[in-house]
Amino acid sequence: MTSNNPQPDKMQRQAIEAEAARLVVLLESSTDPADRDAAHRWVASHPYHAVAYASAADTWKKGERIRLRADEQGLSEEGGAPPLQSNGVSAARAPVMSRRAVTTALLSAAAAAVAGVGITRHFALFGDRRITKKGQREFARLTDGSSISMNGDTSLDVVMDGNSRKVRLLRGEAMFDIARDEKRPFFVDLGDSEIRVLGTKFNIRRKEGVTELAVTEGVVLVTNNGAAPVNVRAGSSAVIRPGIATTLIQDPALVRERVAWTEGFLEFEEKPLDEVVEEFNRYRTNPLVIGDPRIAGTLITGRFGLGESDEFVLALESSFDIKTSKGGNGSIVLLQVN
Repeated sequence: MTSNNPQPDKMQRQAIEAEAARLVVLLESSTDPADRDAAHRWVASHPYHAVAYASAADTWKKGERIRLRADEQGLSEEGGAPPLQSNGVSAARAPVMSRRAVTTALLSAAAAAVAGVGITRHFALFGDRRITKKGQREFARLTDGSSISMNGDTSLDVVMDGNSRKVRLLRGEAMFDIARDEKRPFFVDLGDSEIRVLGTKFNIRRKEGVTELAVTEGVVLVTNNGAAPVNVRAGSSAVIRPGIATTLIQDPALVRERVAWTEGFLEFEEKPLDEVVEEFNRYRTNPLVIGDPRIAGTLITGRFGLGESDEFVLALESSFDIKTSKGGNGSIVLLQVN
């Protein structure tokens, strides 16, 4: 297939996705430069090849925990024998997948991810505006090898050319994984402030009147109009308010909390209930509503899936003096038990 056919049909897409998944698995184990060169040529031969390969590689990376689990259990190619205890007796263990089964599962998952199955869609960005709806997440691979994971209700513009790399984050939240380029710094335009990096990984969330930054790798330079520039390093976060000195927070736990959404979770550590409800409502069609101000400051600690707000409500009812009632438009009202 050549670049003259930028929109492959369904059968062609399936073939491309299967080949992308096969190449990802091959390059994880092959040390032959010829294999890597051939894979690179295939990826560069068509825009959809690049999208499919990026998706398959992302799926494979997320499956590393499964493969590590298999290695820790001492599995052979077909599963192998259980490890021995010190007395020579086979130790009992929970069933786990063989390496071959894991590979097959990851190949299938990679193809499904590229096809758009699930809540995350994959696409390539070459210089345009992207918008996600509430509750929707998307993954973007940029032409320089960088990537952006967009959370729901997010809007951004991408400007990529031979001289500059820039994203204008208009609203919402995104996780940036920036390929290093000494000659072309990467900028994130926030209107009254700007983020500058050479190559690093960080999360930005724009809220009304404030921007939250969390850095997981490298160093990020924050330039805030009317305030001194601030370097934010891995494991640290910052609160950016236009024209006011940027507040630097050195708290790795807070960074993990702010980027948990990229793994499909919401994580809270002693957070007031009103803030927790606000987070869950970002992913709900019918909102949670605090109907009694006495419970707004209830401190919450826990880790929940993005779609587990109903389970969260049940946990509230069982752990606190909180009850629920149905409100207008399908909302759930949280009240204190009298």
